Amino acid sequence: MSGKLRTPLLWGVCLGLGFGMVSHSGNSRPSIHPELYQCYLEPSSASTPDAATARVSDDATGTAALRSAREAAQQCRSGWCDRETRIRLKDSLSTYLAHRRNVTSALFQERGADGLAEAAQRFSSDDDLKLSKDLAVLYAKGWPGFEDLKQERAALALVLTKPASAFRPCVIQSKSTRARSTVAPYVY
Repeated sequence: MSGKLRTPLLWGVCLGLGFGMVSHSGNSRPSIHPELYQCYLEPSSASTPDAATARVSDDATGTAALRSAREAAQQCRSGWCDRETRIRLKDSLSTYLAHRRNVTSALFQERGADGLAEAAQRFSSDDDLKLSKDLAVLYAKGWPGFEDLKQERAALALVLTKPASAFRPCVIQSKSTRARSTVAPYVY
């Protein structure tokens, strides 16, 4: 009799585990830990402009993208986040992060550590800091995700979890520049 009781129990356990695995398979998000990012890599298709070009585009592109991202993030944070607002947030956030990367990279190439300090100061305005806070709240609620901004994944991670001074390009060691240090974009 004990053999007859074990078989249905065993089948029940197997079915329960199977249903549990199926129900969780569609809900899994990538396990990315933004707090572990140390720097951003330049996308291979993008070319970094010189510092003068980056400064000229700062007023036009960066300010407009920052303003649009802030407005959309505030709407989403208040609960009015429809499809159009999410698209606007995604687009303006991508533009803002790409602009911030370009300006920071250009200043770093031009003046090294002093350029990074200037970029940190430039991107520490009240609007920049408020956008970071709004994005952190939205990220805690599940959006924006890192798959939404694949090109800007590292930049988004830095904005979410680090101060402006930590937003810096990864320095890759090459044969011609042995003096530069190597920084991994992500620590596992």
